[in-house]
Amino acid sequence: MHFRTSASNKSRTQTWLITCFMVLAYGFLNAGDAPAFNIVSIAHPKDCGLGGLLTEFLPSLVTDIGKSHKEITEDAIRELDNDRYGPITDQMEKAIEFVVLDNIFVDAELGGSAPAHVDGETFGRAQARLSSLSSEVVEALKTAKDPFAARAKLGQALHTVQDFYAHSNWVNLGNSEVHPQFGRQPFNPISGLAGGDSPTCDSFTNGVLSTALLTTGYYGSSSGRAFIGTKCHHGGKSDTLVPPSSVALGNYAGINKDTTSTCHTPTSNHGLHAPAALLATKATRKFIEELEPLVGAAGLDLLLGATPLTFQNFNASSPVTVSIRLDSETANTVDLNPMQTFSYRNLPALFSGDTHTIVVRGLSSASVTGLIFYSLNLPTHLEFVSYSTNVSGHSVSFPIDGGQVFGNRLLLRPFGGFPEVEHRIKIRVVGLDASPAR
Repeated sequence: MHFRTSASNKSRTQTWLITCFMVLAYGFLNAGDAPAFNIVSIAHPKDCGLGGLLTEFLPSLVTDIGKSHKEITEDAIRELDNDRYGPITDQMEKAIEFVVLDNIFVDAELGGSAPAHVDGETFGRAQARLSSLSSEVVEALKTAKDPFAARAKLGQALHTVQDFYAHSNWVNLGNSEVHPQFGRQPFNPISGLAGGDSPTCDSFTNGVLSTALLTTGYYGSSSGRAFIGTKCHHGGKSDTLVPPSSVALGNYAGINKDTTSTCHTPTSNHGLHAPAALLATKATRKFIEELEPLVGAAGLDLLLGATPLTFQNFNASSPVTVSIRLDSETANTVDLNPMQTFSYRNLPALFSGDTHTIVVRGLSSASVTGLIFYSLNLPTHLEFVSYSTNVSGHSVSFPIDGGQVFGNRLLLRPFGGFPEVEHRIKIRVVGLDASPAR
């Protein structure tokens, strides 16, 4: 199943319409098998009815013959999010959604590109593609502060990283860890390749490996070079390079590990789908983690949708119990020790120009002068708009540039002698100009 990678909303809409049409056509063509399907799930028919639609790790529409690019990406990022931040927020799930979307769009945008799918032994060009996309992710995060552009490039890169494990013989060679060079910073040349005219598969079936060097199968029009008889086929029903004589015998010989179906992954390899998918998941996580030294922790937080609001108690001696909420969300009540910081990550999906209100309650001061400060710190894609304080039912508004704002930090001062003060701070989303239309 092919999807479009373009950032254009119009192009994406057209792609989804085409996708829906293909799903409906697929249902009619296989009506006898009574497939159950919707926009995210298709039950696979027994007679290989997907025909030429499957070319690699499953698209997100197929669910019962192996793990898809969608599932591999989701599993890897959710595992990373859980280990790094704990509970996954709505904003973090939205970030995953956008990475997945551009991952699966690669098939339509670059369906005939061998390097995008690591077909035809195009390791060098695939590695160069990953280096370029990685640089674009870094640029989007460090310079433009644009997580949407970064997630688009990340999704496109992860597609190629994942296809390496489905299309190469890395798993066939008995490897149980990710490749130390492919898809890894700083994207050095790959060693141990079966390049040139070196035979890699039995010349009769082109599906039985005959090399201990690294190779990938040749697939249809995306092979990247003319097919050589002693090289391996990608294999499967969709591979037009598989000889018609073999297809007539039901032999779709090749070395791909895209599925657990013998129609799309040859018998000798469909049992290796699970270990290939597992390594693809591990490699996906490593690709993301290795961005952190280049963009910093804050940059990776922005990419993953985990940029927090932080609140700090600057009182050097007294703890405080404070309640913080965004808009009408349920409040978070926390106990902050002196100089302690609380990170508020449960942000909703953010779009450029949107405004939100932060309500902070519970700040108190035993000091008559109230010279005890707290600070609210915003991530770089948010800015302060206005600020007011309510004391015993009386609201006082302050100019946002009135000496209490320092960059993305707002100093909050409780009023001396009052047990509780409510601060209402309006913030606005900025720097997300590439955010999608709602």
